[in-house]
Amino acid sequence: MTTSAVQGFADVQAERKTLVIACNMIHDEVIHAMHAVGREYPIVWIEEGLHSSIKKLNGAVQEALDNADASGYECVLLSFGACGNMIEGLHTHNFDLIMPNTDDCVSIMLYPHRTAKQTGVFYITRGWLHSNKNAWNDWDHNAERYGEKKANRILSVMLSSYHSMTVVDTGAYPVSDIWTESVKRAETLNLKHGIESGSTLWLQQLFTGPWDENFLQFGRNETIHVDIFEGGA
Repeated sequence: MTTSAVQGFADVQAERKTLVIACNMIHDEVIHAMHAVGREYPIVWIEEGLHSSIKKLNGAVQEALDNADASGYECVLLSFGACGNMIEGLHTHNFDLIMPNTDDCVSIMLYPHRTAKQTGVFYITRGWLHSNKNAWNDWDHNAERYGEKKANRILSVMLSSYHSMTVVDTGAYPVSDIWTESVKRAETLNLKHGIESGSTLWLQQLFTGPWDENFLQFGRNETIHVDIFEGGA
């Protein structure tokens, strides 16, 4: 597609009544991407803690889709990956739905520097580190209930398949904001600590189009099934 054609598509898309539904875990990256491309779409934030229950996450996203239809939106941009197949059974209404064609949000943030997560690497961002629902909050609960020693053992078991903790630098905020805390967390778990380049480019393209093989597109009144998912990038 030529540069003028791409711009033309973006201009047309900008005129459509569009809603963004996004996971609050990637709040920083969504806002950064939207500012980068000059968009001001309304956003419905989905609570990050719902990832612990795919059924509840699916229900929350479907409720947002239902409300989008009631509000007359023509296009919904879903800022999620497949996230444990939470997209199964989602139903569009009188609008088009576009989402990244990938397994989860980490892959979105690593793009285009890496096409897949490395095995054994625990990727973190500011959104994850400061989330109300993450491994550290579980540690606080367990430490209060069982003591720090047992809480450390529980956390170590939970993260036993990881050898490294890596900060993803998406450019959405200064990495220095979380560097000291992330080093401390890695040391506590005896994990190697590092940093890897990421970006918000995948989200930027989601907000402007055109949408290529890195995206899944669903038409009006369509039910989504996971067998359409292939993984892009």
